[in-house]
Amino acid sequence: MGGDIRKSKKAWQQCLRLYDTLLGVSREAWQNESFPPGCGFRGLNRLLQSIYEDRDRTSSKSTKRPNLLDYLVPAGLDERVAHSCRGILGLDIARAQLMLEAYDILLRFTQRHQLVSPGNAAAVQSELTRLRRVLVN
Repeated sequence: MGGDIRKSKKAWQQCLRLYDTLLGVSREAWQNESFPPGCGFRGLNRLLQSIYEDRDRTSSKSTKRPNLLDYLVPAGLDERVAHSCRGILGLDIARAQLMLEAYDILLRFTQRHQLVSPGNAAAVQSELTRLRRVLVN
């Protein structure tokens, strides 16, 4: 998204489209997988926030607008989760698990709609599995 949603009608419309998409993904996860839509939306929102934080942290001044699917790759996933899920005394495990579930929801959505290659999907799933094991231990 670009611009201030309080001042730009275009930015406001982009924001509405983005959140409508997140709601749609959450709704589909609920309908197809019985995943609670509130948890799905909250996790996807956290995932989106982590992408914006990552972009700000790395000072990426690319003119290309970020695409949520560009971040559905194994590279950097662990860093985004770690930076986004910091708590007072270290990693907030519950927040990290919610975020990993959101990645899973997004991954399954992209697979259902054939938006991601099977090889990339397998690599992302492998990284999600590895990160879940790290959280449990």
